[in-house]
Amino acid sequence: MTNLTAEDGGTVTLYAVWTLHNYYLNPAEANFPGWFSIQVNGADAEWAHYRDTVTVTVHANTGYAVKENTFAAACSGEALTVTPVEGTTDQYTFVMPAGHVTGTAEFLRDMDNGTTVFLDGKPAYDGLFFLYTGEPITPEVSVYDNIRGMWLTEARITP
Repeated sequence: MTNLTAEDGGTVTLYAVWTLHNYYLNPAEANFPGWFSIQVNGADAEWAHYRDTVTVTVHANTGYAVKENTFAAACSGEALTVTPVEGTTDQYTFVMPAGHVTGTAEFLRDMDNGTTVFLDGKPAYDGLFFLYTGEPITPEVSVYDNIRGMWLTEARITP
């Protein structure tokens, strides 16, 4: 290599071109009963760059509710520090790492769909929710179908 400043006795200016990578937030499972929307530095976005502040809103599909304070995020298996947004039950922030992020949240399945749920022979409260784990569950309850006017013999709930 030659001394570039010795030639013509001047200064050499070097330039570099940086490419920013777009990183995404994706649900951890294929049958996720909801979706995420994100804002980056306060603006709606589909992706973020390394070190951007990301605000995630967790949305539930019809028939589900988001369980409070259950959102978690990871990048390449490493958990990220996630902070709930004060005054909300479905928003969280984190700093985008240099990689795609996988998000998880817990959802509650709404049983209030034209049925009455009985616990110990007495009607349960309206809008009864069960924790959604992704696996079929069999609650130990009696269920009456108000629309068809009949007892359901099997109270099996599937996602």
